Amino acid sequence: MNQEEIGKFIARMRKEKNLTQLDLANYLNVSINAVSKWERGICLMDMSLLKPLCKKLDISINELLSAKKLDDNNYLEICEENIFQIVKEKEKYQKIYKIYLVILIIVILLLVFFLIGFNYGKISEKEIKILAKFTQNENIYLKEYYQDQYSTLYYYGIDDIKINGNISLKDYFRKKGINIWDGMDEFLKHTHITKSDYLEDGTKINYINDVVITKCENKDIFINSYNNFPKGICGEKISEVYYVNKIKKDSEENYELRLSYKKGEEEEFVKIKINEDLEENKFYEFVFLTNKDNLKSIKEVFDNASLLEIKKVIDVIAT
Repeated sequence: MNQEEIGKFIARMRKEKNLTQLDLANYLNVSINAVSKWERGICLMDMSLLKPLCKKLDISINELLSAKKLDDNNYLEICEENIFQIVKEKEKYQKIYKIYLVILIIVILLLVFFLIGFNYGKISEKEIKILAKFTQNENIYLKEYYQDQYSTLYYYGIDDIKINGNISLKDYFRKKGINIWDGMDEFLKHTHITKSDYLEDGTKINYINDVVITKCENKDIFINSYNNFPKGICGEKISEVYYVNKIKKDSEENYELRLSYKKGEEEEFVKIKINEDLEENKFYEFVFLTNKDNLKSIKEVFDNASLLEIKKVIDVIAT
């Protein structure tokens, strides 16, 4: 079926009947603009109008679809051809419809996944609410929480910190693909900071209720509890090997250690809370974080540095 030819045929038959476009429009109860579009081949009429249109123009539906007058000799043949074309075009549009439907579904799914991913990693421009759960142990180790090529984040007794109750701070940084040093600025920008303070070296400390967040100049970031502030914050790592002469635990599960630099040397008494099981008469490597220099005695180190880790020394050390 040729839409343009059908339009010309309608116009010719209308004129033969001495009808105007307005006459035909009024008869079919459509607008004159609709009739004009049919005759210009822009579109076809609704299927419900085929029969009344053909009756008004004194033609058959077969002749309308063929865009010409038919005689008895080829009427049936043309009729079959028109039916075949109708079926063929229907199948064609069904395929196009299915293709469009599949494309629409894919677009909708992509949009949904995009919105889910976008909102998952997004920090709202409104004030951020944070939730944090802290350990009650005062001397638990500082532990590495998250690290990238720019900085290392240590935490002091914190198990988790979440933004608005649904996404962890660590996951937010990873989702956004930003390093924690720069990402922390965005986080603090949208968080209500209760108060700010400064360390002796000028490092700013941000208080968010009972949470303390500190960005150190050495690009360490500390997240602490207000009542659980570490010693030696924003310092450098130091490592000392001590000989454990004697171990004792008090009623509060604190370790009382008698340490010396070498076996048989003068012992120094320290009291710490640790999770590891130490053995007497063994060498251990104690790793600290401190911002103080020239710490000479064992007690000075423990009083002015934060204990990060204890490693058992495997190699034999001369005594």
